[in-house]
Parts: sequence; structure tokens; C-alpha cells
Amino acid sequence: MTQTSVKKELKVTLADILMSQGVMTDDQIKQCEAEQQKSDSSIEQIILNKEFATRQDIASALGSYYDTPYMDLDNYDIDTKVLKLVSERLARKYKFLPLFKIVNNLTIAISNPRNLFGIDEIRDMLDCDIEVTVSTEDQILQALDRYYGSTGKTEDLMGIVDEIVTSEFGDIEEDVEVEKVKEVNLESVSEEMLEKAPVVKLLNTIIHRAIREGVSDIHIQQEEDSMIVRYRLDGILYQAATLPKTLRTTLVSRIKVLSGMNIAESRAPQDGRFKVKSEGSEYDLRVSTMPTVYGECVVMRVLDKSTASMKLEQLGFSENSLGIYQSLIEKPNGIILMTGPTGSGKTTTLYASLNKINSPDINILTVEDPVEYRLRYIRQTQINTKAGITFASAIRLFFAKTRT
Repeated sequence: MTQTSVKKELKVTLADILMSQGVMTDDQIKQCEAEQQKSDSSIEQIILNKEFATRQDIASALGSYYDTPYMDLDNYDIDTKVLKLVSERLARKYKFLPLFKIVNNLTIAISNPRNLFGIDEIRDMLDCDIEVTVSTEDQILQALDRYYGSTGKTEDLMGIVDEIVTSEFGDIEEDVEVEKVKEVNLESVSEEMLEKAPVVKLLNTIIHRAIREGVSDIHIQQEEDSMIVRYRLDGILYQAATLPKTLRTTLVSRIKVLSGMNIAESRAPQDGRFKVKSEGSEYDLRVSTMPTVYGECVVMRVLDKSTASMKLEQLGFSENSLGIYQSLIEKPNGIILMTGPTGSGKTTTLYASLNKINSPDINILTVEDPVEYRLRYIRQTQINTKAGITFASAIRLFFAKTRT
């Protein structure tokens, strides 16, 4: 999926659709959007929690907006023969149910008609034309349980991963070289298990696709019955893959090993990092884990090392704005505040600013948490609260020793 196609898919939001269909008011939407800024919950889940709309309201609104029929699966008899055409894993991945097939035309009920990439993948994998109807996620999942039953209990790990890589990530070559930060003592999971080809292949594929699409963060989120991979692009999270919970321990442990974390500790947050090479470029992955009721969630920040050498002229400033900004950063004193959502370019702009003013006749000191890129001739200090190095103490020290 290219960056352009992701932006196109996310251009119209669920909030826009619900407002246009008269399901919710502008004030209700603003309440939900304000709450979303403070949490990782989707706008749909917040709307449901606040009872501003039901799942049926949402599905009907989506159907009307996209001129797509709404299908009430509770009152529909599925042709069981057509179920054999679709693997359960693919159906659960995109939350759709095959209904019937006429010649080369397969009609499905799907919970998210916005997912054009998913519908295209279903079409490609089944090699037939797809007609779309919309239903609620709850109805689709209940129907999948009813018609397919439970899944994955007897599948071999290699078979699971191979199928996931093919169905979730498509025809993507694994082009990632991973460099561990340090070797760690594997206490609860054997090194042989973590170095097995399946989990290595899966993680490398997740990372490679993220790099190829230019995402800023990779989120691995634990759910009750699955594991969700989400990518952040231009500050917006979108779902990239659904993985079985049977891979929960091995995938998270693999990431923790590479990041130099203690894999025996799963009750406390941890931070780490590791490096990868992909498509001829080097990347730093800054990793953090957080325990939740369903297991450890992981966030990996993808940092392109080439970003550290970018120039202000490459960042898209207008000629007038660039001139004003350059004159400000070259002043002998003052303060510049850089704000914006995740992935908006704050770090890139700050490092490009440092590159602009970096000169042998200027003493530049920084205090950072963390130091994301190393810059030549600049003295960069990493925050370390345990050692007493905070932003405040570092700045006081800078003022006292600016002549050193």
C-alpha cells in the first residue's frame, strides 16, 4: 500500500460521514475527537462508548454514504458452499463474510467499506469480482464464529506465519538486516525459539513494509483474541494487520531481545532501541513496551538516519516563511517552540535547524530525550533522571559552562 493510497483512504473520516448522514451533531463529534486526542481508542469505539450512535447506526450511515446496501446478518442464511472459497484468516483479517457467488461475482458483507486496500486484496486473492454490502463488526464476527468455528489451535507456527505474511502483507520481499543493541540473557524464552525463521520473518516483514510506506510509528496492540499491527502515517493510525494471539509471546519477546530489554519483565514499562538496514538505508527503531490487561503492547518509532542531514530548504517551507524562520534561528538569543502531532516533522525540523546554524565558530549544546540522531560538532546530552540529568539541571549546567 503506497503512502498516496493510504492518504486517499483516510481522507473522509467516519465523523464526516456520521455528520453528513445526520446521525450525530457537530457538538457530539467534537466531544469524541477531543477524547480521541487523549487516548488510543478509535473514534468509532468512543462514539459507541458514549452511546451517541449504535453499530447499526454506523453501518447504515456508511452504507448510505457509499451507496452500499446494509446487510442484517442476523436474519440472513449464508450459503455454506461459498464459505469454502474464503479462508477464515482472510475473513477475520478484513472482517468480512462471503454471502453468495454468481459466476465470477462474489458478494460480501464487510464492516469497513472505507478499506479499499483490503477489498482490492480480497479481489486479488480470490481472483474474482467483489460486490460489497456493509454490516456491523459485531454481526460479522458472530457470523464468522458461527460458520467457521474457532481457529488456529492446531496450526504449526511456520504455517501460521507463512500464511500471515502472504495474506496480511501481500507479495512483499523481506529486505531487512537487524542489528541487536546488545546480547541479553534469555531467561523465560529460549534463544533458539526467538531466532526461529517464522518470528524473524514476521517481524522483518512488519518493519520492512512500515519503512517502505514511510510510517513514523509501528504499534503492536494486544486484544482479547488477537494482536493488531497498526502504522502511524501523517499523525493518523491505520490498521495494517491482524495476527493470532498464539504469536503474542514470541513476537514481543523477539522485539525485546533486539532492543536490549529484560524479556522476563512483563509487568513494567521498558524502553530500548535497535538498528535495521532496509533498501540500502539505515534506520534506528526506538522501542517502548507497556503492560496491559491482554499482554504487552509495543510501539516502535522509525527514525531514518538520513533525516539528520536534511536541510531546511527540503522541508516544504514557502520562500517567505523560510526566510523568516532562518532569521529567527540565527538570532543570538531567544526561544523557539516547535509543536505538532506525532509524525508531523518536529524532530526533522529541529535537526535541520541545527544543521543550518552548525558552524566551527559556534558552541552548540542540546539536551534531548532521547538523542535520536548524532550530529557532528554538536554536544548532545541525553536526559538521565536516575543520574540527576534533567532538562532543568542540564540547562543550568550549560549556562555555567558555556565557555568550556
